[in-house]
Parts: sequence; structure tokens; C-alpha cells
Amino acid sequence: MLFWKSLPVSDTSTVASKALTAMLVIPAIAIAVATVAYVVFLVIVTLWAGVHGLNALPAVFAAHPFGVAGRLFATLSIIAMWSLPAVGWLMFWSAWARSKPFLWAVMLPLLVWVANWWVGLLGGPHFSGDLRLGAILGRLLLSVWPGSWISFPGPGPVKVWLGAHGGPGIESLDVSGAYSLFATANLWIGVVAGLALLAGAIWLRGRRIEVNV
Repeated sequence: MLFWKSLPVSDTSTVASKALTAMLVIPAIAIAVATVAYVVFLVIVTLWAGVHGLNALPAVFAAHPFGVAGRLFATLSIIAMWSLPAVGWLMFWSAWARSKPFLWAVMLPLLVWVANWWVGLLGGPHFSGDLRLGAILGRLLLSVWPGSWISFPGPGPVKVWLGAHGGPGIESLDVSGAYSLFATANLWIGVVAGLALLAGAIWLRGRRIEVNV
């Protein structure tokens, strides 16, 4: 740790670079790899169909693989901002915990949820249902999940843990529909919480080295 602290890189730069890598670089690489794999799959299907005397080109052109990839790349800013609270949460615990930070980051919210459920079962004061607590824990743990910013139809628990309430629906992946998420409080509350968690991670990194010295 002393060696890394001796380098001309501040804690703020380190945390920011890691956060940007998780929020932007990795999703961009994933989209690029998925697009290449999809194109290769379409080529294989076209060749296979051609060998069997079928013309698959109309179906391939109708799939619009590059158009879909373009729309996905256009939503990178949404992906980054939506995943900010989960990235901040994980980095906060990686700076706080001496060992097994991922276990701390995952188990603590689950224990809180179980405790809330148990207290409610006993008739004590608790968050009613999963609506509020589940949404908070879902944002902390599952915001980095691909497509978690989409508002999913279906049972209530699915919407609470994975869906963006009031955000764009899964049937509308066009850029204008996706960017309607910027008009929701859910996104901006998560952004503020994520920035606060990253600030806490920066402070903890600096305090850890001071304590060790």
C-alpha cells in the first residue's frame, strides 16, 4: 500500500478511474463483443442456409445488427449513471473492509432485508412490503445488471428488484424513449447516492494509509 501511495496518483484519480471503467469501459467492451458475436452468428446462419438452398439475407438485413449496436452504444450514458449507486456501494466496501469486501457488500443488504421482514412478521415497526426497501437494495446490488434500467412488466417483486419505476419500458429501446429515464427521480437519487459512496471510498482510502503509517 505504501508503494502505491508513493506513486503520483491520488486516491480521487484511482477511485474515479475504477468507477469509470466499471460504468463505461466494461459495458462498451461487452456491447462490442456481443455485436461481433451476433454478426458472426448471422454469417454462419447465412452460409448454412445458402448450403441448403435458402436465402437468409432478407432476414439478416431485417435484424439490423449494427443499428441495434448503435442504439446500445447510445445508451452508455444511461447505463453509467444508472449503475453508479451499485459501483459506489461496491467500491465503498472495498475501501472499508480489510478482507472479503464483496461479501460485506452483498450480505449486509440481504441481512437488512431479512431483518425487516422478520420484524414485520413479529408485528414490529418496519418498511411495509418490499416496495421501498426492495427498491433501495435492488439499486445498490443490481444496478450494474445489464438492462436493469428498463421498466419490466410482470410481478411486483420483479419490478421492485430489477426494474426502473417510471422509466422506459422494455418494448421501447429507441434512444428517445431510453433517455426519458433522465426525467425520473429514481435515476438522480441513485446518482447522488453513488457519488456520496464514491466520496466515502476516497476518504476511507486516505484514512487507511494514515492509520497504517
